[in-house]
Amino acid sequence: MKNNTLTQRTADRLRHMIVKQKKFHFGEKLPNENDLSEQLSISRTTLREAIRILTSEGSVSYTHLRAHETL
Repeated sequence: MKNNTLTQRTADRLRHMIVKQKKFHFGEKLPNENDLSEQLSISRTTLREAIRILTSEGSVSYTHLRAHETL
């Protein structure tokens, strides 16, 4: 069963924004933490945790916060 925490929902939402909505293109730098957390109406802490999930999946590169084609 999938964990349905705010962090997991945020990771799912970011993944959807990258893959389905093509809001962020592969290799493109993501918005800064303050802007993205404000855009998603979440705390920076929740955003950081969601990015850690996507990083562990290989979906984003945390160093440069870039979307990867491995989604």
